[in-house]
Amino acid sequence: MSMMSKKVNVILLVLCIVLCIGTIGSHYMIEHPDTHESLTWLESFYFTIITITTIGYGYYHPVTSMGYVLTIFLALSGIGVLFYFFRLIIDEAFSKEFKEKRMKSAALREMEGIKDHIIVCGAGRVGIEILKELERENKRFVAIDKNSEVVNKLVSEKMLAIENDATTDEGLIAAGIERAGTIIAALDNDSDNVYIIISAVQLNPKIKIIGRSCDEKSVEKMKRAGADEVIVPLKEGGKSIVRAVTEPEVGDVLRDMVAEAEIFEFVIEKGSRFVGNTLGKIKPMKKTGTRIIGVKRNGEIIINPELDFIFNEGDIIVAIGHEKQRERLKEFINGRE
Repeated sequence: MSMMSKKVNVILLVLCIVLCIGTIGSHYMIEHPDTHESLTWLESFYFTIITITTIGYGYYHPVTSMGYVLTIFLALSGIGVLFYFFRLIIDEAFSKEFKEKRMKSAALREMEGIKDHIIVCGAGRVGIEILKELERENKRFVAIDKNSEVVNKLVSEKMLAIENDATTDEGLIAAGIERAGTIIAALDNDSDNVYIIISAVQLNPKIKIIGRSCDEKSVEKMKRAGADEVIVPLKEGGKSIVRAVTEPEVGDVLRDMVAEAEIFEFVIEKGSRFVGNTLGKIKPMKKTGTRIIGVKRNGEIIINPELDFIFNEGDIIVAIGHEKQRERLKEFINGRE
């Protein structure tokens, strides 16, 4: 429960107590001015309400000293409770607005010095998952979305996000596209993603572009527009579902791999123990627990390399394993002969 909710609950509790005291007290202490009879319970409640709200008690009025004391108590209590309630609402509204502006200003200041970052266009269902994964991998990124509520939520979660239209040059420039290393067009509309890709190519010809496509027919369009890679989440999800039906055991293994392991890549640099050696001689599986599932060399991807595969400088290793195994492989690859 938030602090605001707790304060409102306290106010409501105090108000209920005042209403109970006022209703009971009015029933026994306030009389009809003509008949001098006690007020009914409904009349007592009515008297309490109009006194607390300072409307005035009109026909009913106290005829005893205790009645006057009760009336004064109700009037002051009502004014105090209502004043505190409205002050709480105003403070909350202004403090929330001030906090949001302050966080957005901090995000804009941070934007000025960021470079080689990843721009994620769109924080919808797919975009938010991309952001979470990037955050888990400790990657520097900027999210851009034109929905203020979405941006405020991201900023409150300590993510760097700006409110702007990713389909415009102004929006991409605000996200620092000239200094970015990668841009991911992850909007829910393929046409908008094509616009983003075209703008990205013009604003930063060297940037790596990844497109998200809702329709497989748009894949070639995005690649012609300049995307280096295009992902079709629905297609990949469909394959997983069919695999779960036709080959349930394989589906179970894949789900466990996704849940418990991760796929990562490392570049073989000059002087690494991998350079000039074969996979069978290096034995990364035995020494680190990770399995090398592919190697990218000169744009060509070699899937599941054989034991006699010789590594070269500049090769990109793609492996699968747990986080600790990843760190062991990183140290192992960077080891010098």
